[in-house]
Amino acid sequence: MSAATNVFYKQVVRYGGIPFELRVDPFYSDENQAHLQETIEKYEAGKSKPVVKTMEELEELADE
Repeated sequence: MSAATNVFYKQVVRYGGIPFELRVDPFYSDENQAHLQETIEKYEAGKSKPVVKTMEELEELADE
């Protein structure tokens, strides 16, 4: 554990800050959460149909 900490601190000094990018998962953004909530409300009100995709179609979408 101390070796990993020492390596991290050395990288902080060399990099001049944290040696990696800090990001928030866009899934949890306010905009996306509002969109998801709107979609759920439309579905529950019967105003939209469920989207049905095969595993192959989902994997293709993930590769894009």
